Amino acid sequence: MTIMACNVLRPANYTSMNNASKIPVNDNLHFLMGPSTYAWANSRLGKYYANYLVYTNQTIINALAGAITDSYTENSTGITNTVKIGVSGWTSCFNDTLKEYNDPDLLGLQYNEKTCFVPP
Repeated sequence: MTIMACNVLRPANYTSMNNASKIPVNDNLHFLMGPSTYAWANSRLGKYYANYLVYTNQTIINALAGAITDSYTENSTGITNTVKIGVSGWTSCFNDTLKEYNDPDLLGLQYNEKTCFVPP
């Protein structure tokens, strides 16, 4: 699941949810991802994300990161901070694509951040 909302997976927010056993990742939801910093909507982001998922068969995580990188690089007006995504999920599922996925290992829940855009 991807949630495009600022700071939705900020490390402090993630830690708070995890400490309260409120991370929604389970055997039905393999991973959850979204910005861990401020992020901006733009007209190309969704188009790139869908294209990378469907036509280039990138991993779901790399498709989102690439869509943010490419759409922000084309139009970075007003973006003043480094943009990162947070990913919470089962280690075995981090390389999932729309066409190929792995069963969750249910023991390897991890949280990672990935830098997607650094302003010029």
